[in-house]
Amino acid sequence: MMLLFYVSGFLQDTFLIYIDKVDMGGTFPPFWIACLWLLFLGYYGDVFRKMLDFPVWLSALLGCAGGTLAYYRGLSSSGFHLSTEFYATVAIVWAFYMPFSLRTFRYFMHKKLLGADLALKT
Repeated sequence: MMLLFYVSGFLQDTFLIYIDKVDMGGTFPPFWIACLWLLFLGYYGDVFRKMLDFPVWLSALLGCAGGTLAYYRGLSSSGFHLSTEFYATVAIVWAFYMPFSLRTFRYFMHKKLLGADLALKT
């Protein structure tokens, strides 16, 4: 799960650089930005656990708003150059990413719990 989050965050930020929505000073995001995605994974076990059974439309709406606000807060003082369409692009990406990531997290969580249950039965 950690690898999935790191790679997806790295790809998302690289995509935003590639389509000229943000200028981070290079072709790829700085290492410290990509590492923030690993910290973000911690929210799924605590904060987002309540959202695992939300309908897709609601998690998409929350991802749209939450992802945009997170990028705003994280990049507002970074000195990176953002295009005028940056936040609209992030909102669209997160409207798809949030439901996908929640379902992926739920899959891995249930798989892990099922594996623990099977180990207890043997």
